[in-house]
Order: sequence, then C-alpha cells, then structure tokens
Amino acid sequence: MITQWNDTEDDLLQGLPLRAQVIYLRGLRRYMNYKTGVVGGVDRRISLTMLGEVACEEFNRKLQSPTKDGVRSSLEQLKRVGLIERVEDKDYLIFFLPKATTNNSVQNNNPTTTPQQPHNNPTHNPTTKPSKHTGIEEEQHTHQDGANLESALTTPHIRITDNGYQESIKGVNPFVGKKKSKTDYSAEFDEAWSHYPKRSGDNPKSKAFKAWNARISEGATTQEMIDGVIRYRAWCETTGKLGTEKVKHAATFFGPDKGFLAEWAISTPNVSNFPQLQSKAEQLQQQNNDVFQRFLQG
Repeated sequence: MITQWNDTEDDLLQGLPLRAQVIYLRGLRRYMNYKTGVVGGVDRRISLTMLGEVACEEFNRKLQSPTKDGVRSSLEQLKRVGLIERVEDKDYLIFFLPKATTNNSVQNNNPTTTPQQPHNNPTHNPTTKPSKHTGIEEEQHTHQDGANLESALTTPHIRITDNGYQESIKGVNPFVGKKKSKTDYSAEFDEAWSHYPKRSGDNPKSKAFKAWNARISEGATTQEMIDGVIRYRAWCETTGKLGTEKVKHAATFFGPDKGFLAEWAISTPNVSNFPQLQSKAEQLQQQNNDVFQRFLQG
C-alpha cells in the first residue's frame, strides 16, 4: 500500500509537532476511505490507544506511547489547522479529512504508479518500497491469494495478521473486536468536565457526554456549554453547594433544559443586614450614630 498526500496537506503539516504529523499520516490518512474522505467507524475502527501506538517513540531503548491526553492534544492541533474535523458519533471515533484527495484510490489517480502484482512465490514474500514523501520503507505483503496485506511500516510493536488487520504483539487489536468498552471523549467535553463542580454521589461521565452530544446536534456550541459550566461552578462555590448532593448531575445540566444557558448570577449580600460581616470599627461607628440620633430625638 502506498500512501500519498497532496501539497495542501503538506503545507498545513509544515511546522506542526512531529507527533501530530505522524498521527495524521500514519494513523488517519493511511486508513482513510478514498470515496468519503472519512477515517474511523465500523469498517476501520480507530481509537486514542491505537493512534498513540502509531506515534510511539523509542526512549532509553524502550518504546513509549503518548498518553491519551497527548493524543487529544495532537488531534486538536490537526483540527486547528483544518486537516481534520471530528464527526460526532456515540459509538466510534470518526474524523473527516477535508483537505485530502478523494473519489479514487491513490493508484488510480497516479498513472505513473506501477500496479501491484502478486509475487511468484506463493508464500508470504514481503518487498519494500520507499514512501514518496517520507522516505520510510514500507512493506507490501502478498499472501497465497495475491491480496496485499497492510504493513505497519517498521514499527516493531505492531504487526499484520493473515486476516489483514493490524494487531499489537500483546494481542490487542485496535480495529477488530466487540463494541468499545470505553468512550473516547472529545477534547472540548473533557475541558468542560474538568471545570464541572464535584458533587456528593454519582455523576456518570458517559451519560453527561451523551447529553452533550445531543445538545450539539440541536445546534448548541461547545464554547457556550463550557462557559455555562464555569458560571455554574462559580455559583456552586459561592453558595456553598460545591461537593454536596445539591450539585446537578452533569447529564441533567447538559440535558434538554439546557442548564448551561442559565446566568447563574451571584447576588452580593447587603453587608448592613449582616453585622457579623462588618468590621469592628464599622460596628462601633454604627452604634455611635444610633446613640447620637436618639440624643437628637430627645
């Protein structure tokens, strides 16, 4: 398989951190559907863990993958320059690559590319070709039926099985398996969640994310929901509700009533009605004024 990208993509990648470039080229662009420009979903599943493995680095002779937060940061950088757009889906991690060339495969669009031919040897026989832009050798595997199996380039901790799927040495398959047990939350939702006031009792994050996505589908913006969370937290702190069961469940806050749109205004109490809030000097002054008024009234 030969992965190519156009000049627009190359220009936008220029200057981005290396991790973000690797995630785009080897984690997203490499597995994009050329008919739709989409990567991810039921046909080719991706995850934050898989993208982290693709962007692993060797340090002190050990391979280290970035954390999920690190992967989210790289995805945000790609989104900021316009290379990817998140497609909201409650079950899968899906991205649209608006700058990528679509409609036909790279080979069909590039007449100078030599068509891939089965090897004469019926057994597994890898050959290597340099990638057009990166210069990294990528293997093209042909099995008994002559079908090309995708390669994981030279990454040693990921291999290709005979069924054509990428699989880690530990046996964790990032593409094939049952429905994901963990939800991949968007970077915007995680930001809102980090500000959300803590409450006593349960506060399911997955249900809150489901409500969050429902509001987005109705036209709400992520920024107005984040701003609403910040206002609500300040209100909870001021009113002494922080950490109690009186804090709303996040699923309710992002629910149909749209608690994030409320002002959550903090009223300033009249200090004169609360002598305990006044300084000692102010109390003495008030007492002197009262005595003087009684003296004038005779």
